Amino acid sequence: MSRKIYTQFLLWAVAVHLAIASEQASFAKPEIAIGITPIFGGTQHLPRLAGRKRALEYLLTGDTFSPQRALDMGLVNRIVPHTQLLDAAFAMADRITRHSQLAVARVIAAATRGLNVSIAEGLAIESEQFARMAATPDTREALDAWLAARAPR
Repeated sequence: MSRKIYTQFLLWAVAVHLAIASEQASFAKPEIAIGITPIFGGTQHLPRLAGRKRALEYLLTGDTFSPQRALDMGLVNRIVPHTQLLDAAFAMADRITRHSQLAVARVIAAATRGLNVSIAEGLAIESEQFARMAATPDTREALDAWLAARAPR
């Protein structure tokens, strides 16, 4: 596998909300090997996800690392056998998409926007997202379904 693909895998892993890695995956930020700094937020996202020292190790060496290391650093959610990668991704997507698209978007917004602010600011963001969601037909349907012990429509 080329270094370009390694870089793309890591770029995708830090850019997406959730990630499942094949046991055969490799990750790297090798830009330093050609005398450039990472682009597209590589120096910003990786330290926030993996911690400053762990991120700097890979940003400054360009070394590749395993899917297990990516899991340990919080860059991927799980590792699966290569032949089960798409099935695992679709299964996760199915578990998420059975919920209200609006609720999913609000959770992502609250978690993402609240990540690098104080807990008080994060709680305010969470409250804002809750208020935006509470008055929607999606919330009414989910509550009605819960009270009726049925799946939401």
